[in-house]
Amino acid sequence: MGIKIKVLLLIGIGWNSFAQDWIPLVDQKGKVYHAVSFKPGMSLVAVLQSTNTPSDTFKLDNPLINDEVVEGAILYFRVERKDQRYLVASGDTPYAIAKKFAIFLDTLYASNPEIRSVPLKVGQQVSIKGGVVRYPSSLFWVPNLTDESTGEPVTEEVYRRFLFEDTVLMYQVRNGESLSMVAKRFLTTPKKLKAYNGLSGNGLKAGMTLKIPLIKDSINPPMGVMPTADKRFKAPLIQPASNAPFRMPTKKEKTFRIGIFLPLGGDTCQSPLRGMPKVALEFYMGAMLAVDSLNRLGCRGEIRFFDYWSRHESVNKVIASGVISSLDLVLGPLHPAESELLAQHCQSLEVPIVLQLPTLNSTLKENPVAFGIATEMDLQIEQMAALAVKRAPVDQVILFTTKLPADTARENMFVQQFKQMNLGSKRLIVADASMLKALLQSGKPSLIFSVSLDKTKVAEVTTWVKKADLTYKLVGLKEWTDWKEINGNIQQESDFYYFSTGCVDYNDRSLKAVHKRFRSAYQTDFTRYAMLGFDEVLGFGSWLSGCGPNFPYQGVMMHFDYRKTTQKYHSNYGLQRCRFRNFKTEKNANFDE
Repeated sequence: MGIKIKVLLLIGIGWNSFAQDWIPLVDQKGKVYHAVSFKPGMSLVAVLQSTNTPSDTFKLDNPLINDEVVEGAILYFRVERKDQRYLVASGDTPYAIAKKFAIFLDTLYASNPEIRSVPLKVGQQVSIKGGVVRYPSSLFWVPNLTDESTGEPVTEEVYRRFLFEDTVLMYQVRNGESLSMVAKRFLTTPKKLKAYNGLSGNGLKAGMTLKIPLIKDSINPPMGVMPTADKRFKAPLIQPASNAPFRMPTKKEKTFRIGIFLPLGGDTCQSPLRGMPKVALEFYMGAMLAVDSLNRLGCRGEIRFFDYWSRHESVNKVIASGVISSLDLVLGPLHPAESELLAQHCQSLEVPIVLQLPTLNSTLKENPVAFGIATEMDLQIEQMAALAVKRAPVDQVILFTTKLPADTARENMFVQQFKQMNLGSKRLIVADASMLKALLQSGKPSLIFSVSLDKTKVAEVTTWVKKADLTYKLVGLKEWTDWKEINGNIQQESDFYYFSTGCVDYNDRSLKAVHKRFRSAYQTDFTRYAMLGFDEVLGFGSWLSGCGPNFPYQGVMMHFDYRKTTQKYHSNYGLQRCRFRNFKTEKNANFDE
């Protein structure tokens, strides 16, 4: 059966002024329907004709309804989507129109590019691509749908797959780039780019913005599924049978159910996407490619996406729905507050949760079902000290100390770790700036370590080692790779090694293969967040089912290998030795090149 995708992207339709104008949309048996309440004098034949529904289809969707329809009975008619024309009414906005027809705002803009910058006018005609055909409530009685668990009215929600072919990427031209270079980069033609951007010539200027239409190719993510109306927010919360600590699964069941929480903001985001919605979409695209890979491997499972930045799928509402109890694993939110709330609930259900935060607070570190995905500072220092002990017989091992109070605790930790691992008489030289400069003149093969987080000091030591003889090598922290002071100035080109669970090596063959598939599917480059989405879904999907790659998982960017720490949660010990050279990262770097 393959892997099912549920609730891909959410557009919560509040309908506001439209609530009394249209028949509501609900889910019944996994399909989206118009819900109609039968009233006296209505003819079933007339209803079928009005909704363009074949009688065979109606009987299939309403098996309990016969030709003698009882007054008040709720009838379900399948939703139809088609291209339409719409005349703008008073009070309409692009977002309101997109909500009315249950399409993404990007889709509306792609069909009507002029409404991005020019206000709508009453009577203006706009094109609706793949919009839901809505029926006015004046034709029928609108049923009172209520949630049986709360007695509250059911809020209409429409789930719509994201149309990647309608996405427009805003690309800023770099110095020296030509129209043909940009076209080649995004697998399109100069002629198409020229026409789409209204360019009169082939010349480009650095800093100008080009609109790049992203056309889907081979992968078509399926449409999401709405929660069934009669079951929404009803599932009971399952309490853990015991307080036994969570253990990694040992039985390979060849199937899995994963919930992924992303801040997509489907009911508020604007195009072009920026900030967290852009990060979330990139993660989602990588996750979809991983689903495709798992399907190719014959894995069976279910992936459900939750847009926790939408008002209809906040973490609190998802928790209240009880759906978490049906999952085997949760890939957690990207924000601390939501992560802490969801992790606490997962702990009560004994459902493992993978936390994607750079640092975890004490509450999260005490959570026995939590898996920290980021590389922790303590683990980096531990690996650096182990490397120092290993290389001490062949290299002169030096710890550069900055004398700064902010760095002292980490420097002391390195020294303590070295002493604990050093069973022999291996020597560690602790050197300040003047002593290090003198040692760099000795010509003796040396390995210099630094655990500083002071950008000025790190820029200095990287420059000193870079200018010295090639027999000197520097080992630092992964945090350095994100600093513009280290990688943004061509005159200060850096070369150092570091330990991390994630290395983005664009020369790696496995990454190139996946990158090629990603560009074929989405016509854009494989970003770090797309890589993270790919690795998390493929890695943990394999871990849960045993049908994909082996675990510990070595992915295109991430290495997952978890162990319980002295605290209760699971730390990722899958650290790789990476090299940051010429502004690029190399995975599994070799010291002896």
